[in-house]
Amino acid sequence: MWKLLSEGKVRDVYTDEEEMLVLLVATNRVPAFDEKLGVSIVGKGRMLTKISKHWFRATEMLVPNAYSGLKQLNIKTDLPSGVGKDVATKMLKLEMLPVEAIVRGYLTDDIWTAYKKGSREICGIKLPKGMQNSEEFDEPIFTPTTKASKGERDKNLTFDEMVEYFESYDIVAAYDRAQLVKEYSLKLYKYASAMLLKKGIILADTKFEFGINPLTGNIMLADEIFTPDSSHFWSLSEYTVGENQKSLDKQIIRDWMKRHPGERIPREILESTAMVYSRITDILTSTR
Repeated sequence: MWKLLSEGKVRDVYTDEEEMLVLLVATNRVPAFDEKLGVSIVGKGRMLTKISKHWFRATEMLVPNAYSGLKQLNIKTDLPSGVGKDVATKMLKLEMLPVEAIVRGYLTDDIWTAYKKGSREICGIKLPKGMQNSEEFDEPIFTPTTKASKGERDKNLTFDEMVEYFESYDIVAAYDRAQLVKEYSLKLYKYASAMLLKKGIILADTKFEFGINPLTGNIMLADEIFTPDSSHFWSLSEYTVGENQKSLDKQIIRDWMKRHPGERIPREILESTAMVYSRITDILTSTR
């Protein structure tokens, strides 16, 4: 029997009666700047679920994840009433780690804004001088953050600060586990980035979440992977160093909100975003 545990900005989380499993139900809700907006995109939950399941399967040999791990156990449970299979993802229940594991391949967004003002460091990583907007780093960089409470902003962490943060949560073997989160994150990013370049898509940056399997103590990937909610995608054919890039994700909504603070998002902006989500879903889940 499933019971509703929490309602997130996008996903509703259920646990089973014995609390061994979790069920993530992706909705059509649209958040931006860490806030619920009270609007939705038709079909978004289905698309997010399709993308994540595709990439969980595609990367399970690289990094263990809670979706493939559960499927290997072949545990069968019914879904809650009214929840469709196309928006639901059953997973092993993990003890979630209190950080967002972000990997960046390009100098963009807030990091570029800070760079223009003279900042040459992020999360303890020194950045080269003379870089341009949207320029690719020599190597992808790992830039973890805290998971901020409602109304607060995530805080960037150096690797050493991440270890200390784990220790503050009484996480055993904090250094080793932090190192594994970094290793897994970079491995996943490099793999997907190479795969997507062949399809004409640049993976500018992405976010992962990890947890500890309480039965084995192993670190596992959870939540979502390579969705337009957790990543920024650019078209390789339109990519130009030195300029802002047209993102194939919810950047359309973010940009509109910056120009129209406090106003309700119009239907045409949501429809345009839905078209972008549909396009990138087809590309991300294509086996060609």
